[in-house]
Amino acid sequence: MGNACCKASKEKDSPQTDNAPIESPSTTSPLFENLLPLTKTLPLIREADATREYTWDESTPLPGHKNTFRGTKSNDPACEVLVTKVVISTAFTQAQTIALAKMANFKPRVSDTTGARKTTQLDFALFHKDTLCLISRVNQGPTIPEAIAAAEEKYDEATALEWTADVAEGLEHLHKHGFVQACLDPRALRVTKVSDTCSAVQLPSFNLSSLVNQPCDAPDWAGALAPELLLGETCAPTAASDIWNLGVLLHILLVGEPPLNRDKEESKRIIQMRREEAEGKVNIADFGGWNRVQPETKALVVDMLHLVPEKRLTAEQVHNEIDFLIHRLPFGPGEAEHLKFTLWWDSCLLYTSPSPRDS
Repeated sequence: MGNACCKASKEKDSPQTDNAPIESPSTTSPLFENLLPLTKTLPLIREADATREYTWDESTPLPGHKNTFRGTKSNDPACEVLVTKVVISTAFTQAQTIALAKMANFKPRVSDTTGARKTTQLDFALFHKDTLCLISRVNQGPTIPEAIAAAEEKYDEATALEWTADVAEGLEHLHKHGFVQACLDPRALRVTKVSDTCSAVQLPSFNLSSLVNQPCDAPDWAGALAPELLLGETCAPTAASDIWNLGVLLHILLVGEPPLNRDKEESKRIIQMRREEAEGKVNIADFGGWNRVQPETKALVVDMLHLVPEKRLTAEQVHNEIDFLIHRLPFGPGEAEHLKFTLWWDSCLLYTSPSPRDS
C-alpha cells in the first residue's frame, strides 16, 4: 500500500509521533486560546507552524477542495499527506473547538480483509498565528482517471462497482459518526493496490463546514451538484447530498460524465420537471456505454440520484446493494466488456449550453 509511513494499519488509535515536535511559539494567538485545553488531552492538536514540518503547493489544490493540498513531510518527502489550511479572522469559538475535537477523535474504517483505510483520519491539527492546518496521511496510488487509463481494456462495470463500494463504505462510516464528505471529485480519489487482485479507494479529507462558514466548491458541471443545493433549498451538504455525489461518481465511472446537464439553468429545469412529472426519478439518457450496463446497476444509479433527498438510499443501503450486485455479476473485475469513453474533463466537447440530455 505504498510507503510504510503512509501504510494503513489496524493500530489506528494513535497518530504517528516518529518525530519530536518542533518547538512551539511562546505566545499563543488569541484566535486559538480556546484550543489550549485540547492540547493537554489530545496531543495531535498543538501549537506549531505547519510550514516548518510539511511542504505543499497552494497553486494546485485537491480537485473540489480549494483549501486542501497534497504535500509531504519536510524531512521525509516519500510520505504523502493532505494539508487543509484554514485561515481565520475571529477567535475560534467553543462550537468550533468541539467540532475539531470530534475530528481528532474520529478513527477511520479499516478493511477487515485488506487493512486498507476507507477514510482519512486527522493525524495532526497545527495552529499558528491566524492559521489552522489539518494534516492527514493518505494512501498512495493513481487517481481514479489515471487508474482507468492504466487499466485500458481491463476497465469494466465490475471495477466501477468495486471502487464505488469502497467509497460507499467510507461514507457509511462517516455518516454513522456524524460527518459528511461534501465532495467526491474522482480526481481527488486515489486507487491503492492492496494485492494482485484487489484495490481500494480512500475518501480524501474532512468537510470543513463544521469548522468554518464557507460554501462548498461548486462543480464545473451543474448537474453534478445535489438538486437541493443547486436549487438553494439548503445551503449545507448533508448525508443525502453525499449519496447524490456517490451516484454522480458511479455514473461517471460507467459512462464518463455526470448526469443531467452542464448548464445550471437547464439542470434546474430538468429537476423541477422530473419532480412534478416523475415523482422525482431522474431519467438517465442512453448514451456512451449506458446500454451495456447491467439493469440492476442502472436501477441503483437511479435510486442514488433521486431528485428528492429524503427518498435517496442511505450509504449503508448503497454499500449492501453494491456488495449484492458484485456477487451476482457473471464476471469479475477486468473480465467483462470494456467500458470505453472519454472522461468529460479531458474532453474539449464540454456542454456549455443546454443540450437534450434528459427530458
